[in-house]
Order: sequence, then structure tokens, then C-alpha cells
Amino acid sequence: MSNLTAGEPWLTVEDVKAHGRVTFTEESRKVPKNETGFKEDSFEIVVKLPNNEPRSWTMNKTSQRAVARRLGFNELGWKGQSVPLKVVPMNIAGKEVEAIMVDEDAWTEKKKK
Repeated sequence: MSNLTAGEPWLTVEDVKAHGRVTFTEESRKVPKNETGFKEDSFEIVVKLPNNEPRSWTMNKTSQRAVARRLGFNELGWKGQSVPLKVVPMNIAGKEVEAIMVDEDAWTEKKKK
């Protein structure tokens, strides 16, 4: 377990471009929208890069669903599991940005039933 609490340092696009994969290390936490400024509550989870540096990742719902389809809907079972990531262009609030997503095409583990 890391000493990092969800919140910082954040998983960045540069991290994903350099490493392409993270491993879940801790349980997630729900962050209320009034703490983030987002329109809805956020889902933060601590991960580690292949070089063992910890990061906090705010997963979007698409990535949450992709992981749940592969690893199950109880995120307690995600700990220790590795997930491939990719960077994709995305339009957010009318602005083109690079977003971090689960790379389902690169995932070689079998789906949980």
C-alpha cells in the first residue's frame, strides 16, 4: 500500500504515453461534486506506474465500465490488477483535449463472468 491518498500526484497524459499501463493499488473513493467543481461526483483511485510511482486517477465512467466488465463490479477485486491505458482526443465543454481511457483492445486478460 502506498502512502499516497487519492488526490495527488495525478495520473497524466504524459504518464500514459510513457508507460501505457497502471496497476490498481488501493480502494477507490467517491469525491463529491461540491469538492471538485464537476457536474457530478468523481471516482478517484490510486494506481502505480510500472516504475512503482503512485498516481491518483480520476476515472471517467467509460473507463470504470470497461474495468468492471473485465475485473468485476466490486472494485475491491481490482487491487493488484494491471490495466492498459491509452490517450484519446475528446471534446470537453467545446474544447479538444487529450483524455486517458482504458485500452480495451490491448487488454489480454479474460473477462470475468
